[in-house]
Amino acid sequence: MSSKRSIIVSFVLVAFVFTACSIAVEPLDQYNVVWNSPSGDQNGSMPLGNGNVALNAWVEKGGDLLFYISSTDAWSQSGELLKLGRIRVSLSNNQLEQPDSFRQILKLSEGTIWILTDQVHIALWVDANNSSIHIDAKSKTPVSLDVMIENWRDEDKIITSGDEVIWYHRNEASNFAQRLKAHNLGGLEKTYPDPLINRTFGGCITGDNMHPGKAAGKLVSERPAGEFHVTIPLLIEQTTTAQQWLKRLKKNTNAIKSISNDKARRDHIKWWSQFWNRSWIRITSNNEISDVDSSGITATNSPLTIGADENGQNRFKGHIAQVQIYRRALTAAQVLQKSKSMGMPLFSDKSLAAMWRFDEFKDGGFPNKWLGDFNAAGRGKIEVVEYKGIKAARFDGNSWLEVKHDPH
Repeated sequence: MSSKRSIIVSFVLVAFVFTACSIAVEPLDQYNVVWNSPSGDQNGSMPLGNGNVALNAWVEKGGDLLFYISSTDAWSQSGELLKLGRIRVSLSNNQLEQPDSFRQILKLSEGTIWILTDQVHIALWVDANNSSIHIDAKSKTPVSLDVMIENWRDEDKIITSGDEVIWYHRNEASNFAQRLKAHNLGGLEKTYPDPLINRTFGGCITGDNMHPGKAAGKLVSERPAGEFHVTIPLLIEQTTTAQQWLKRLKKNTNAIKSISNDKARRDHIKWWSQFWNRSWIRITSNNEISDVDSSGITATNSPLTIGADENGQNRFKGHIAQVQIYRRALTAAQVLQKSKSMGMPLFSDKSLAAMWRFDEFKDGGFPNKWLGDFNAAGRGKIEVVEYKGIKAARFDGNSWLEVKHDPH
């Protein structure tokens, strides 16, 4: 589907395949998401999570790995869902800044983002069994590693505890009662506990052979090494005091650190293996479809509608430049070719059934530009306007097009 040029009625399956170094290959790998270059900013981030904790991760062009941390219950005092913070991971000598060998892979079977170059392998994963984030890094040559919490809220606390860096946000106030009153529910705050007051959320950055750096919120390696493991346990709870929250975070951190990284990793991958094997349908094809195949299309006596459902409801509001109907599914390559063809039909065979260009509204509708009548009649107010450099039909939310059923 090309949102700028046309709408193609078709089904497309795109599979990404990549094999890398020591990462095992299995059938699910063909659906991995693979990027071959770093991102400009957070708009080029890759998602990862365990159902409660979520990350948006990307590698900047300068070679740093960054990720935002979010959670389903990190609510502010005004009821906004906040990010817990942003983590920056830096390697000496910009080891991730290698455009010729760079790969970033969302490996579905492992619930892991792999970042690979000729020199460095990094595995980023959110533990499926605990509320913690793990960063495993291996390098061919010894490197230094820095991990830093980057926080933009002045009221957040960043403290150093031994060889660990801790940060947290705490709701010292709450607008729960005001929000209830605004919805004509005043008084219910006496019945229902305030879910926002004293809610505290944050985490602890800890790693083998690492200690706090000079900058606030930074953990640095004691010496260059070929392997690092960093753990970031997280905690979101309502506690009477901040000190209570810190004690619970310390208890959770010690419990997570008591599990060896190898065991935590095995249990994590086992969880994802069980998840993917609960039930699945895998659809694959290595062949282009060349013949017209309509065996999977269900016949109907209803008219074809454009911009609404068959009953004229659920109406579309916006612009459409062109619609093409094919009698079969198009391949990904064909859809890509179509998006670059400036609206010209892909084929001269029977697979193209009808085509309407919405550049001239005439006699109450748009003529079929392909074979047969199949004129699209207007229902409601439809205008032809200039939209992003091309002519398109503007649907106002109360209009649609209808093509009468042809029994032949």
